[in-house]
Amino acid sequence: MIESKEVRNEEATEQDYWNAYRSVVEEVRSRLGNPSMSLTVETIDITYFEKI
Repeated sequence: MIESKEVRNEEATEQDYWNAYRSVVEEVRSRLGNPSMSLTVETIDITYFEKI
C-alpha cells in the first residue's frame, strides 16, 4: 500500500498535482513489473484556526 497526501500551495494547480502523481505512479509500476492497481481518492476538509 502506498499513501500520498496533496499539500496545497499557491504554485501548483490540482491538474499539476495529478499530472505529477500519474508520472510517479507510472514509473513505480514499471519498476515493479506493471502490477494491477487501484486508486482511492479521499477528500478530507480540515480547517485550521490560528486563534479561538
